[in-house]
Amino acid sequence: MDCSFAGVVICVLFVFFCFQAEDGIRGAQESRGLGDVYKRQGKQDPEEIVAFFRSFGPKYVMLKLGGDGMIVETAEESHHLKAHRVEPVDTTGAGDAACAGFLYGLLNGWGLYRSGKLANAVGGLTVQHMGGAEAITSLEDTIAFMESGS
Repeated sequence: MDCSFAGVVICVLFVFFCFQAEDGIRGAQESRGLGDVYKRQGKQDPEEIVAFFRSFGPKYVMLKLGGDGMIVETAEESHHLKAHRVEPVDTTGAGDAACAGFLYGLLNGWGLYRSGKLANAVGGLTVQHMGGAEAITSLEDTIAFMESGS
């Protein structure tokens, strides 16, 4: 396994926890996740948020935008991928599933764009079912959904 991928996760977690601790324990308890980090830093525009995280030096940044898709970016390329048009039932686990899909693609040498497309597809499949694990399907079915552009 390429250790640079572990560095991406560690960097993002480091940034998250640094900003969570910025206001001490009270600030961390009141936080509603990374959305609060953006607001505390005055970042609202997705491009500004991606640039903010890129400034910490990770090789890859993936910003999930819910129904607006996601942005995946490296120093060399950036893609805003539209969300799949589906009927959401439950968003539980969709973000985690998208992150897993993104990392799967990168670890298998798919490149930024295709890894982002897989992440988007996994997230789109996940929200169509109740519960985070109910949408788990085969890689082949997920790729078919990804390529269908639904």
